[in-house]
Amino acid sequence: MSINIERIVKLAETVEVGQDEVEGYTAYAIAGVINETLAALGEDFKVNPQQLYNDSVNGRINGVKAVKGTKVRYTEDEVELYVAKFVAKHMGTGTRVSIETEMPPAEVDLEDIDEDAELDETVDDEN
Repeated sequence: MSINIERIVKLAETVEVGQDEVEGYTAYAIAGVINETLAALGEDFKVNPQQLYNDSVNGRINGVKAVKGTKVRYTEDEVELYVAKFVAKHMGTGTRVSIETEMPPAEVDLEDIDEDAELDETVDDEN
């Protein structure tokens, strides 16, 4: 069995060059985007690509945890949102969202407190 050179030449004339390229951004590429963005803002700070691999594995880029060793790629929208949040956090800009707790703080009317009452100093050891 031998390789058919004529067939390869014919395939080379009709094959689409980019058909085997995988689309999306790797964690390494995202580190480059962050560094480029920070440089454009005049910041003298560079992120280490390893941090982005850790963020990728832990689901901090798109909210989905990745299995170590798998090749994960992110869409442009995911990259832009993550980089914007990363830069805002680094620069101290952006809007902080405050989340209300389910239980509002207790309201105590100080007039209802009996100042002469003795305090019970016993401790419940069962907890």
